[in-house]
Amino acid sequence: MFSKNVLLKSTSLVALGALSILSTSCNDDDNKNSSPIGNGDPVMMVDPEPTTKVSWNYDDKGPAQWGGLSADFILCAEGLEQSPIDLIVSTIVKKGDDTALTFDYKTDAVLQAINNTHTNEFAVDKGSFVTFNGKKFQLAQFHGHAKSEHEIDGEQSPLELHFVHVSDDNELLVVGVLIDEGEENTNYTSFWTSENFLGTEAEKVDQLVSGTHDLTKLFPQDSPLYQYDGSLTTPPCSEGVNWNVLTTKITMSAAQLALFTDIFDNNYRPVQSLNEREVISTEENSDAVAQAIN
Repeated sequence: MFSKNVLLKSTSLVALGALSILSTSCNDDDNKNSSPIGNGDPVMMVDPEPTTKVSWNYDDKGPAQWGGLSADFILCAEGLEQSPIDLIVSTIVKKGDDTALTFDYKTDAVLQAINNTHTNEFAVDKGSFVTFNGKKFQLAQFHGHAKSEHEIDGEQSPLELHFVHVSDDNELLVVGVLIDEGEENTNYTSFWTSENFLGTEAEKVDQLVSGTHDLTKLFPQDSPLYQYDGSLTTPPCSEGVNWNVLTTKITMSAAQLALFTDIFDNNYRPVQSLNEREVISTEENSDAVAQAIN
């Protein structure tokens, strides 16, 4: 799957017009706050704002209005392979693990915490990868949406994390992880702290996260996946994104969830029409979502 005829001629695989692979902080003041991290390698950052810098939000310039805010955002209104979607388990085609991802994440990653006024994000230093169909994608950053953007059989979770990966030719692959309220998740405690959830919904700010962090335990890397062709879930809603949503949810405590939702509690795009797309699962026999785990 993952045919590459998805408006690539106009979106150039969501590349540099919509997503700039940067090696600076999110501040625009002549990059004065840029900081190389991790063995001299700068943090990998994906800027979710288009080069036009048209203002958008989740309120008066929210998802229902995005397509009319700029010609660059037309796919938000007219695209046929948009994300997120409702994952209807009974309709998903099961093909086994032949399409599964191979993860090679760092155990000593350096992070930069960023509030870009649309989400809280953790940019990641170079060296963490996934491989899909023989192609490597480097992890650039992960960020959150509350509530979850993807639904499973019509149900949202309190939070969803998107782990954004980019290949050498600027193709994107995103791993989505749904998070339910439950036990404290100790795999996140080294960086998921009040010091790293910055500013307010209207205040852009960033800072280096102290220490190094094990990314291999943030979600079960052997979990089956729901896979489909989709898009960015923020303007310009560019298509050609390889989506991989874990069937296995993780948990966070109410206090951990509140660190995010106290700043962003409504930064999600509603589900979009599936249209003619096929969703496949790397799980062969189970018709149910795996139980939430810590």
